[in-house]
Amino acid sequence: AGKPGETVVCIYDFAADSTFPLEMVSGPQQGAVWYLNGELLYTSSVDRVWHYANPVYDLEGIAISGKNRLVSISSLPGYAISDDLPCALLRGDFRVYDPALLTAKEGGNRIACWNEMGYYFYTGDGIYSVGFDAPENARILLELDTTDAAEVFVNGVSAGRCLWDPYVMELTDLVKPGGNLLEVRVTGTLSTFVYDFDPSGLKGLRLYQLK
Repeated sequence: AGKPGETVVCIYDFAADSTFPLEMVSGPQQGAVWYLNGELLYTSSVDRVWHYANPVYDLEGIAISGKNRLVSISSLPGYAISDDLPCALLRGDFRVYDPALLTAKEGGNRIACWNEMGYYFYTGDGIYSVGFDAPENARILLELDTTDAAEVFVNGVSAGRCLWDPYVMELTDLVKPGGNLLEVRVTGTLSTFVYDFDPSGLKGLRLYQLK
């Protein structure tokens, strides 16, 4: 951290394998100026993320396929503080491969904590989907291994939400004989953004057929 009143420059790099809609949400630092790939960014809206009015920047048309560099220039407050450097998060419908490669391609992620898959500071929703077959007149239960809030859908219809243990849900009324589609929407909190490797996401799931 710099000294009170000092001007600081922060550099953040990320890579993408293609171009797709992308937003950046920054912290509420007064007077912070952001550049992406050398182009000055202008606030497109504000949103409450971890502050009542976080600036939002539309990066579509500025973010490129390959390496991208975000640069922030700001002045630290005129009082002693240790953690008021500019920070930002990227928001959009994308996945992360390797340490920091963003992609809009579907599939390829295993079931594991987001922190183990390159989403080190990810907050928001993760949607997992899988097909399964069920016999006639089967009673089906689902058990989730997560510590986050989760909503379960069977064939596009919500089966309900789980907010704490036990993460067990009855799916029988929504399951049809033959092929079915299971979707699990897991919602993480800002703890991952604040504490880095605070485990978040879906670690595993199990379907049980009862007689």
